Amino acid sequence: MAENTRRAFLTGHHLRVEGETLYVTELFKWYEDDFKEAAGSPKAFIQEWVDASLAEQVAQTSTMSFIDYDWSLNKRSNFPEFQ
Repeated sequence: MAENTRRAFLTGHHLRVEGETLYVTELFKWYEDDFKEAAGSPKAFIQEWVDASLAEQVAQTSTMSFIDYDWSLNKRSNFPEFQ
């Protein structure tokens, strides 16, 4: 689970920084309370899981926007280890 979290944050489907805006998957909107409970805020949660360079970029953001969740990411064919 931990490795998948790190990998997900390396994709534009889940996280990207553009200027002062942090774009994150809608999962952070849907489960905001869980991220707050785990780390104090969604932004703090992200900073715990990304590398130092990306954590610094995230720290410099002042707004958060949401990326539409791509439901096709959940297709069984994306997980050959479970087939």
